[in-house]
Amino acid sequence: MIIKEAILENEINKVKLFLKDVGLNYDRDINYTVYIEENDEIIGTISAAQNKKSALQLILNIKDKI
Repeated sequence: MIIKEAILENEINKVKLFLKDVGLNYDRDINYTVYIEENDEIIGTISAAQNKKSALQLILNIKDKI
């Protein structure tokens, strides 16, 4: 399992496709996204609209439980 920041356009597009596949949308006001990959496939994503710290804290909380 790998946790990555979606920084490059192709990474953000990959997250958008994942969300579309599960019936969700990538909101326009999002400015920070982290995604979780397993075997080169996205299995989860977390985004924040204005608070990068809250998304990062959520990732750290999840990581502690894995």
